[in-house]
Amino acid sequence: MSQVGGHPTIHFSPDNSLLFKPTNAQEIEFYQALTTRPELTRLRWFTPEFLGTLRLEGGIPQDKEKKEVPADEPVVSDKADDSAEIGQHDVKSLALGEETSETRAQAVRSTESVVLTNLTQAFTHPSVLDVKLGTVLYDEHASPEKKARMEKAAQDTTSGSCGIRLVGFSNWDPSNQTSIMTDKAFGKALTPETLPSGIARFFPLKTSSSTSGLSSSLLLEVLQNIHLDLTTIHSILLETEARLVRR
Repeated sequence: MSQVGGHPTIHFSPDNSLLFKPTNAQEIEFYQALTTRPELTRLRWFTPEFLGTLRLEGGIPQDKEKKEVPADEPVVSDKADDSAEIGQHDVKSLALGEETSETRAQAVRSTESVVLTNLTQAFTHPSVLDVKLGTVLYDEHASPEKKARMEKAAQDTTSGSCGIRLVGFSNWDPSNQTSIMTDKAFGKALTPETLPSGIARFFPLKTSSSTSGLSSSLLLEVLQNIHLDLTTIHSILLETEARLVRR
């Protein structure tokens, strides 16, 4: 598993091919729109495949003496017409791992989860970067309290000044044969002046003193491809917004 940020109660299927992410109505609507709205078709290339939603049916016992919070078996629903079937065995075998009663209770309360393909499964030693883009960290439906909280978060980090914040990342270190995790505290502590060096930490350059990085030619190709992807996504979103306005 290669989670470096995001929701703390994301679960994975036993073979690690699927992930189950607790969600809300807006996120479900977004993934459903990807499968039905022609203007969003090109965005599918940049997103994991959406296989539907999973619902944990059950309740949280009121008995405070209980250490485990049981939940009934999950139910998959809202599956897109062109998506693959999710085997009942895979759903029943949802790997919860070593969870506490508190995290399991949170999972039960968040009854809806999106079921997505795990994009990192195809890689033996994936390096994963979680980035928050934009200077506004809330949507139009946010409460006044959340708006104030998110505005302060942007003001206190590089989100407000640079429109980008490193949430967390993991790098595969071939010399030590291990993944090196960098948590959100690192990204929150970065300033506009130190942000470039923070980004370079995820994209290490091979030098005479370090063989764990990428060659300059390969690193340039990787960065150019990322830039191309981001500009393409931005273009698609602008076109989609223009179409919605014209309607």
